[in-house]
Amino acid sequence: MPEESQQELSSHDEKELRQKQKEEEREKQRQAAAALNNKQAMKGYLKWGVLAAAIVLLVYTVPGLFKPAEPLTIGNYPWFGPADSKVEFIIFGDFQCPFTKKFFLNTYPKIAEEYKEKIKISFRPMPTNRHANDRLSAQAAYCANDQGKFWEYAQIVFERQGRADTMSLIGYANELELDGKTFGECMQTSKYSDKVNADFKQGRKYGVSITPTVFVNGNQLYGDLPFEEYKKLVDWTITQMEA
Repeated sequence: MPEESQQELSSHDEKELRQKQKEEEREKQRQAAAALNNKQAMKGYLKWGVLAAAIVLLVYTVPGLFKPAEPLTIGNYPWFGPADSKVEFIIFGDFQCPFTKKFFLNTYPKIAEEYKEKIKISFRPMPTNRHANDRLSAQAAYCANDQGKFWEYAQIVFERQGRADTMSLIGYANELELDGKTFGECMQTSKYSDKVNADFKQGRKYGVSITPTVFVNGNQLYGDLPFEEYKKLVDWTITQMEA
């Protein structure tokens, strides 16, 4: 009896062992398949990552590769610089966008200082509808432009970004000693409301989806970039115009 019992137990154990081996083999196969899928997915990610990096590299190293369908010129927007310059540096910016603020207060002064005698520099309000009072700020800047103080007014609005209700905007005009009655009427009648709406549509037409966006003779740079990136494009454009 003891030997028969031991034989039955051994057979049972052998069956469980075979079952366990089969399960371990299936698990190994699943792990191998998962590893292969992960490897293929990683190759796909790397492929697209390399492609994206190549596109970015082309944008920054081959000026003129991506241009809007129609030429973009300064037109009747605020600008300064030598009237006979053939290089136009056009900024699309949102007065209430923190990235435009950073660009205007940190990078733009370097550009203005280095190139004010060489190129035309212009600013186009581009309210993105992502920030409170972005359109109202743009209207106020145009009202200040009527009295020849666009750039000075823009400086204050950016420095005090976030405080752009009507009374604050009128207060900034008073600080610059603008004619209060004229400025107030400009704001009260929404004199530049249609123009600001048109600015937004035109920005979209030229592919502006983020601010700041800069065009140098039609060549685009997106976002708040280091000064050296703008310098590279401006210097290249000047060389092309002088060739």
